[in-house]
Amino acid sequence: MNKKELRRKVDMLIGKVGRLSGNLLDKHFVQAGYNITREQWAVLQFLKDNEGVPQQALAEEFQKNKASITSLIDNLEKSNMVERKAHESDKRKKLLFLTKKGKGVQDELAEISVNTNKIITKGLDNDQLNVIDQSLTVMIDNIIAAYEEKK
Repeated sequence: MNKKELRRKVDMLIGKVGRLSGNLLDKHFVQAGYNITREQWAVLQFLKDNEGVPQQALAEEFQKNKASITSLIDNLEKSNMVERKAHESDKRKKLLFLTKKGKGVQDELAEISVNTNKIITKGLDNDQLNVIDQSLTVMIDNIIAAYEEKK
């Protein structure tokens, strides 16, 4: 396989792994009785370590537009997992916090995520996982650099 064909195949495989692994995680959340998506789970994880961040910071972290983040937060708020609070000095700015329920589901959702990742990486040894880690990290860095060039 030449380099062009290999790059095309790798691109296709990365997309497929992303879709399938995300769908599997969503399925496992539903099977465990959680009405939550992988995107919502990622937001909960981020807020666990970054409570009180403005909604805009979340949009930047997840490379999402304002409307998408607003919808995501609205759904988490309806599920009583996240709450918005007005910034003390700028009432237009909304800060995001986990609720008691949002904090309470962290451990079980994390366990579901870890178990899903074990299924996904079954049969790969540490050397293979390290190569994947290094390769994907380089690709992510390349994408971030390309985004920065466009600004």
